[in-house]
Amino acid sequence: MALRQLHPQVVHHWESSELIALAIDYFAKSFQHPINIPAMARSLGVSLSLLEYHFDHYRGRTIFEALTHYRLNRLCDAISHDPTGLLTVQTQACGFRSVCEANSAFIANFCLDLVQFRNQCLHVAAWRQADRHQLAGAPLELVPCSGDKAGANADALMQRPTPYHAST
Repeated sequence: MALRQLHPQVVHHWESSELIALAIDYFAKSFQHPINIPAMARSLGVSLSLLEYHFDHYRGRTIFEALTHYRLNRLCDAISHDPTGLLTVQTQACGFRSVCEANSAFIANFCLDLVQFRNQCLHVAAWRQADRHQLAGAPLELVPCSGDKAGANADALMQRPTPYHAST
């Protein structure tokens, strides 16, 4: 359903926050499916260049970057709520065409690959279920993004999945 149908008022002067909020609302309703950004602009009743201007000028990112970031946040939610779920299913449910596409975007935005993030979520889930005093000596560690390491992590993800073993 087009946002114009949800918001039938015709507005010729857009407030940046209002237009961006409508676009984010569009993302929320459609992020699981391919989004044609020019069609999205038409459904909002504005030109593509005006929509791009508002995102670039007021959000500091392109529309595509904002959509990717929205999808990545939904993916983080999905993985953290179900760290044992299949990455292929979770990434596709968040609108990514493949795990590779999602992993590349994940590394670029968070300096961490999907397998590392999932493993951290698994550790957190285990920590929550176990006696906190028993696991106090095994802190979680975020791996900082450093040039070749990020690329090596992406290559490793494509070569073989990292299985989780409850004994680790």
